[in-house]
Amino acid sequence: MPDNIWDDPRLARGEYVKFVKIGDGIAGTIVALGFHKWEDGTEDPKLTILEEGETEPRILTVGQVQLQSLLAAEDCRPSVGDRITIKFTGIEPRPGGKTKKLFEVSKLPAAAAPAGVPATSLLGG
Repeated sequence: MPDNIWDDPRLARGEYVKFVKIGDGIAGTIVALGFHKWEDGTEDPKLTILEEGETEPRILTVGQVQLQSLLAAEDCRPSVGDRITIKFTGIEPRPGGKTKKLFEVSKLPAAAAPAGVPATSLLGG
């Protein structure tokens, strides 16, 4: 348990997945795929993920460039039923004082996912 209640990862839990601190992440089964349309009219991929032991799925809108690239890569391209793990691993400085979030992604296709293997949350881990 954290020294300060406000650092407890349970507070970060909610309907939407947020990558705030390095090490934050999510692991679970994809139950839906789609797009989220922002107020400015742009759209980003949206994954709905159910973590092991949870009853309510969480939504991940994929606006980060590096994460979109990893998910769209030929060896990833997740589908409904696949088990996925996404972890926020770092921040890369960019020109003009901007930053780029870095991620690791692993996927186990639905057909290859062994029964009874839990997908555990990496949130705050």
